[in-house]
This record gives sequence, C-alpha cells and structure tokens, in this order.
Amino acid sequence: MIKLEAIGNLVRDSELKTTPQGKTLLKFTIAASHGFGDYKKTTFVNCIMWGERGEKLVNHFTKGTKLWVSGDFELREYEKNDGGKGYSPDLNVRDFEFAGKSQISNSDNAVNDAKEVFEAELDAPLF
Repeated sequence: MIKLEAIGNLVRDSELKTTPQGKTLLKFTIAASHGFGDYKKTTFVNCIMWGERGEKLVNHFTKGTKLWVSGDFELREYEKNDGGKGYSPDLNVRDFEFAGKSQISNSDNAVNDAKEVFEAELDAPLF
C-alpha cells in the first residue's frame, strides 16, 4: 500500500456522489505545487472521501480552500470514451486538515462532527 500526503488548494467545489451500490463519496481535486522559479510545477491530486464524513464536509470543501490530505494512493483503471483504457491516480483520504485561512471556525459543528467520524473510522475499511 502506498501512503501519500499532499497540501494544496481545491481547484473546484467538491462533488458528493453515490455509487450504484448506495455508498456515498465526496470527490475533489487539489492542486499541489512544488519547486520554485523556472522549476515550479503543479500536480493535480484526485481525492475521494468515503461515507458520512464526506457528506458533512461537502459544503466546506469549496474552490480555493487550502487542505492538507493524507491517505492511500490508488491507480484506478477506467474505460475512456474511445474504448481504450485510462488510468486515474486517486487518493483515498484517511485524514485532512484545513491548511490556510478559512471561513471555518474551530467551533463549526459540521467540521467537528466530520473529524469525530474520521476518528471512529480510522480502522474501518475505505469501501
């Protein structure tokens, strides 16, 4: 298993989706920059947060929000529009922190509830 940590800004508002099996997931993408000057590059990290924690955070994970995320890296295979195989590098988020100035206070109930769900699910399977 590959563990990955990233810090960056959300490139768009997060999306709450439901799988055909009825499981809820929150999808979002972080732009993480590294290097400097002429060598500065940006990597886009596709993130997935499963279950109740995603439901509670969807309204807080908005474009421009700076996050630190940590989780399990997975190279997901999918079928492209032309019928060929494509691969998506995904991060199944196990932990997160708001990393920048935010409109969210420490007393925000939804964030605190979501963090409690994270703590309760640390040993639970992601899917």
